[in-house]
Amino acid sequence: MGERRRFSQELKKKAVQQMQQGCNVAALARELGVRRKLLYEWRDRMAGRPVSKGHGAKSGAAAPAAPATPDWKQVAGTLALENRFLAQALRRVEERRRNSAAGSSTVSGKKCGPSTSSKAD
Repeated sequence: MGERRRFSQELKKKAVQQMQQGCNVAALARELGVRRKLLYEWRDRMAGRPVSKGHGAKSGAAAPAAPATPDWKQVAGTLALENRFLAQALRRVEERRRNSAAGSSTVSGKKCGPSTSSKAD
């Protein structure tokens, strides 16, 4: 087998930043001369997520723990709060539209605001 190469933390950070900015991961892997999977492992490590080794069940590695069941009361409360916020925002937008539509028709025919033409007396 070949010797394992070591990559600096700086290079890993730059590669992960490029991935997060939408860089083509396959092209980045070719450029660095590494496997795509290694780039994803770097990304996961920097995000603090567990990194799986091997090929899943074939390697004999333990399966990752199932995500914790969310507290549904908390989720429902959060959704209710977001719903109220969005409903208020929608009411404000509708009020502004109504007000601007009502204010756009001029009763006297005069323009509002300062005059742009100067008259000599």
